[in-house]
Order: sequence, then C-alpha cells, then structure tokens
Amino acid sequence: MEDVRFKIGAPRAMPSDLLAVLPPELVFDIFARLDPVSLARCSQVSTGWRKVVADDLLWRRVAFRVLNLPPNVEKDDLNNLPEIQRWSASTHFHELQSFRDLCARWTQVLHGWCGGSKGADESGKKDELAHSNVTEDESDEKQAEASTVSLTQETSSPAHQPQDAVERPDSISRRQLKASTKLLRAVLPEGEPDLWRIKVDPEEGTLIATTRSGGLFVIDIEANRILWQVGPHQVGPYTHLEGERGILVVNGRLLFDESESFNVWVHKRLLPDGGDGELYQIRSKLRLPSFGRASRFKWPIFCAMDSTCTAHFYDLTDPDSPQKLDSIDASARYGEREIRYIDFDDNHFFIVGSYADQVTVFERSTGKVKWSMASYLRQPEVRALIRSYQIETTRSQDLSPFGFPLPEAELMTRALDSEWEFALADILNPIDYRRDSFEWHAIHPDEATGALFVLGEPVLLIIPNFASLTDAACKVPIMAIHYQGPTLGRGRLDQVPLCVADGRAFLVQSNFILLDLMPDRESMLTSTSTSSPSFSLPPNPTAPPNIRLFAGPHEHHHLADLHEYAGCSCAQMDGANVFAVVATEAPLYGDAEEEMDAREAIFEALHFRVGPRELLRG
Repeated sequence: MEDVRFKIGAPRAMPSDLLAVLPPELVFDIFARLDPVSLARCSQVSTGWRKVVADDLLWRRVAFRVLNLPPNVEKDDLNNLPEIQRWSASTHFHELQSFRDLCARWTQVLHGWCGGSKGADESGKKDELAHSNVTEDESDEKQAEASTVSLTQETSSPAHQPQDAVERPDSISRRQLKASTKLLRAVLPEGEPDLWRIKVDPEEGTLIATTRSGGLFVIDIEANRILWQVGPHQVGPYTHLEGERGILVVNGRLLFDESESFNVWVHKRLLPDGGDGELYQIRSKLRLPSFGRASRFKWPIFCAMDSTCTAHFYDLTDPDSPQKLDSIDASARYGEREIRYIDFDDNHFFIVGSYADQVTVFERSTGKVKWSMASYLRQPEVRALIRSYQIETTRSQDLSPFGFPLPEAELMTRALDSEWEFALADILNPIDYRRDSFEWHAIHPDEATGALFVLGEPVLLIIPNFASLTDAACKVPIMAIHYQGPTLGRGRLDQVPLCVADGRAFLVQSNFILLDLMPDRESMLTSTSTSSPSFSLPPNPTAPPNIRLFAGPHEHHHLADLHEYAGCSCAQMDGANVFAVVATEAPLYGDAEEEMDAREAIFEALHFRVGPRELLRG
C-alpha cells in the first residue's frame, strides 16, 4: 500500500486558524519574537489574532527584547523610568499608556531617523510600504497620533492594502531626514547672550548653556523659557561645560590663578532635602595642579587633562566627596599645547592632538598605550588599509536656512589627495617639519557599535572594533570620510563639533551631517545589547559600506562672533533630538566704529526634533 505521507504534493488539511491548534504559551512566545511593526500587522489577520495582539503582556515582552529595559519594569513605571527618560530630552516618551504605546513611540522615532521619501521614482515597482495603527481602533486622536508606524513589509494582497499606502524605501528616489526645527534662546531684558557650550538633561527636559559673555542658563526645551540662571560673576565668558544625570562640572578658574579648578554643581533632585531652593548647588571643587587643556564627564567619572599632559580621573558618584582615581601620563607623546580633545570609556582613554599621527588609545587599567595612529600609519601597507570617501550632497529646494530636511547623501570613493593625506605623506616620508594645515578636533567612542569616531578639519575617520586593536596587531581597514567645505576667512577660529549616540554621529561644518552606522537596526543599540561589535567594513574594499548619510548646507557657517569664533561651537544628541549652537543671523550695526564689529553673529541653540509629523505637533 502506498504511503502518501511522503508523496510530494500530497494535499494536507490546514486549520482555518493556527491559534486554535497551538498551545497558548507557544502562540505567545511566537508573537513575542516579532518586531513591533510586524506584531501590529498581525491584528489585521482575524479576530482571534487581534485579541492576542491586544494583550499588553505580549508587548511587555517585546519591549524588553527590543528596548533592553531593566528587569521587573511594570506599566506604571514607564513614565518615571530614567532609562526611558534619557532616550529623549523632548516629549517623545511622555505620558506612556502601555508597553504597546512605548513600542509604537520608539518605532516612530526609529523610522524618523531613516528619513522619509521626497518622491517615488519611475521604476514602476509595485511593492508598497503600509501604515498601521498599533493601538486599538477605538483610541482617541492623541493615542492614534502616538501610535501610527510605518510597516517595513506588506504581506497581504494589494486589494487589501490600506488607502494611505506609500512607496517602499527601495523605490524612493531620495530620502530626506525631516525634523521640526526650533531656536532655543536665553532672552533677557537687557538682550540675548550668545550661547557657547550646551548640555542636555533629558530627565528634566532642559538645556543647560554657558555663554560668550558669561553666565549659565537652564532653559526648558518645550516651553523655551529660562528656568534658572547665574551671572558672569560665577561662570565666566567662554566657559567650558560638562554635565550628565543632574551633575554639572563647570570650569571655575579665576583670572591669574596658576591652577585649574572645576566646580561640581548638583541638581536639587539629587539632594536629600531638595537643597535650599536653588535649581543647582555647588557641592564640591576639583583642583588640577596646572592649567586644564581638556575635560570630559561621563557619569559618574570626570576626567581632566592639565598642561603637563596628565589625565586626572575622579569618581563623582558622591558629588559632595569626589574620589580621586588613577592618572594617566601622556607627556611622552604630546606637548603642552598639542592636546585638542579627550574622551574615555570603562576600559580606554582617548586623546587627539594637533597633528595627523596624534591619535592615541590608552588602557585605563595600566595607563599604557594600546593603539596609536602613529604606529598604524607607519605600516608598509597603510595606504591600502585606508578607504577614502567623499560626501556627495544634493541641494534641495525645500531646505530651510538651517539645512533641514536633510537630503540623503552618497559616499563616493576618492583618491588620497586631501590635506589629511598630505599630512600622512609627511609622516610616511621623514622630513624636518610637520604640516600645520591639518589638526584633529574631536574623538568619541560609540559603545553601541564598537566604532571609534575621530574628527579632523577635512576628514571624519571611523575605526571599527577599536577595542580589539593594539600597536602589534592593527592591520585593519579604517574609513575616511571627507567633508571639507569652503575655507573660512583669515583669522577665523573654526569650531567643528562632533556628537555620537546610539550608532549615529552628527557634525556641523559648512554642512549639517548625520551618519548612521546601523541603518537596518530593529532594536535599541546599547553597549550591553550585543556581545560583539556590530559595525564593520566589508571585506571587499570596493564594496560600499552599509551606512546611511544625510547632509545639508549650513548657510551661516562663515559668521563669527566678536572674538572671531565661527561655526558651530557645540552639539549634543540623544535618541530622538539634535541640539547645535550655531550662528542664526548677523545683523548690521551701522554705528560700529570698526568694520569687524559691523556684522557680529548671533549664536543660538538649534533644536532638531526627529520623528514623524504626528509626534511633532503641538
């Protein structure tokens, strides 16, 4: 007798609803493995599926997997959870109603970073990207606005597509990174001081800023009003500022003081008695033995480098009693005036200096050099290891004076012919001088992707898997992205900031540039969400890297302040916002006695709030 069990093409009975034949625990486990968009789409299959998807316990499991929430979080904790509050200094994650609502909001922001379409091409592709509601159909308008997400794929037939379907991303001619743009000002009766350095406190929804004329201001981001301020007698002009999680570290050196001091300010929410009514209080002072050259604060560790090229580390877990940690001596590789920027993570300390080979990674535990650009550049095959690209931008007619929406840009391979490569030639071919037309501006590790960003005047370097590098084993390719814009006027002091968050980098020069190392992500990127670095360059050097890039012109980049500081002086970024201090206008002063005073720029904080239009209203 023929066994039909193994006969190809034998008909088999299929249940009308798989939920009826699978154990409930298995159904729950299967649905919990879906991404939020796919899970929302499942509610359209049948009434039974809709009931399963409506269970917020299911969305809780999805949220824990996708967003890496701390353990034991319940629905009532969502609006008071610092880990969620720190994702955005704006109201993206305010008034959360459920875990489903949380997943919807995060998905909206994720799709916002991907950029929307400018228009469909003429390829005739019929694949479509649908919209689906991730809350119940009977929800009110506010919930609907906060839960509409773009689906990444539609599996039903075209006849059943929603009416608001749009083109799939692969059929879009050009993406655009859209954001609402707002100016944050410190407006006083006597005028508006020009901002200098900024930090963001997402838990309070505030922007903290020092100014070019002195003083410190705390500004409510949503209301755009000053909540608290201190005058120039406490915080001087052009004062550097560090801050995170309610702690500010502000340079406090006085004129003619031969040492460097830093005041540790603490927000009243961290004080047992709420303080004396002031929003911030000075609770302690840190003093360096000599002038400070650079500083960086990542809660709870503060690091400052003095003029002897020694990096001093302090633990500010208890801001009333800072604990001095070990120091790192970098004087063997850097001179007093060669330090440009520092940063660190739990295991490494990073320095960039004035010259092309002055990029160094130290081990914090030993204080010894782990990897250096100097050793990397002296490898015989170094030119084959450096993959050089040029940003090709497209100017949109829809651009505002501040660049947004940012059109998607392309990376074009290019020859080694920039000032940076000329500087490399000076290193590779021993000569008696060093080229001074190039210098580094900033260095930042991205713990989420394992990449190290190094910013110079004409080039942004991206070094994958930096933690695995040593001077003895450094034959890995690095990426050099050339972004050079028009040269500023003579005597201008160009500011080129770099900020990095969650696999993305933002910088401002003659263009606003946003780069995403993980454009295909489906979950939150954190240092604990992956066991290995998630960004790498393709083995084939001719293959394009899998990154997404947006760039748009900064029309006021050339404007300078009274002391000839031009460009963007500071930038900050979190999971859904970008903040940048830029020149917004330069009014003409007809009564100026000197020509250079007749057109002094006004510097304000631009707030770019990324997300769909539904979240940007109000």
